[in-house]
Order: sequence, then C-alpha cells, then structure tokens
Amino acid sequence: MLEETENYPFGGEGPVPYYYKSSELYSKVVLVWGIIFLTILILGIITTIKDQNRIIRNLFIINLLLIGLNIIQAFL
Repeated sequence: MLEETENYPFGGEGPVPYYYKSSELYSKVVLVWGIIFLTILILGIITTIKDQNRIIRNLFIINLLLIGLNIIQAFL
C-alpha cells in the first residue's frame, strides 16, 4: 500500500459525504460499492451469454436503482 493519504483532506472542510471522515472509512465504502457493482456486472455477463433477456432487463433496472442509491448515500 502506498500510504500517500496525508495530503488528502479527509475530514476536511465543506460539504463532503460522510465517508470522507477517514481514509479507512472511505476505503470500506468504496470497496463495498465496488463489490456490489462487480457482482451486477458478472451476473449481467452470465445472463447475456445464456441469452436470458428478462433477467438482463431486471439487472439493468437494479443497476440504475443502485446508482441512485449510491448518489443519495453520498448526500446523507
């Protein structure tokens, strides 16, 4: 790990999302969202290969909802 976070203003001024309080919290939040979106991507690839259009449509809708939740979560 590079450990080059001392110049980044975690817990800094201004309107920032709650997960900017520390580098550890930021890393955990980004990791969780990354795993969620990676899972959706993998499921989408598998269902595309299997040509299951209904599931693909549902995954697209779920993905849009998750993007919305990710944006809303940043403002809480």
